[in-house]
Amino acid sequence: MGSDLYGELTDAGRTALEIVRRERAGDLRGIVDLVSTYGDGGKALILGAMASVVNHALAAFDELASKHGEVLRGDDLLEAMAVGLQPPGPCLDDGDLGSQQCGCEITDALALLRARAFSTGRSAEEIAAEVLRGELRLR
Repeated sequence: MGSDLYGELTDAGRTALEIVRRERAGDLRGIVDLVSTYGDGGKALILGAMASVVNHALAAFDELASKHGEVLRGDDLLEAMAVGLQPPGPCLDDGDLGSQQCGCEITDALALLRARAFSTGRSAEEIAAEVLRGELRLR
């Protein structure tokens, strides 16, 4: 039984990485096709493996941030990821455009804005100005 579980966990880990690869390539249909081949137990193992992948990525992000003195940490990145998973909210023409674009609280929009600035090597002020001018959408 132990070797069967080990094999299932190994398969779940490989599948989790394949899901990440397909997501990055924009192949959402491929993800659905891949996951639909598993039963409920297999899907649960894949979910656990996905959590492990995210945890390892955040730990690597934290390590890089601490080595390079960045203010954005894994928890900030996790917040930005959570904002990206929320359904879109109404986008109004005035008011707090950033948080309305992504349908989230202002603090979450700020984290998303900081993450975009970090990932592009630009300042948060530049990103905010582009959002306000309507040149950039946070989602």
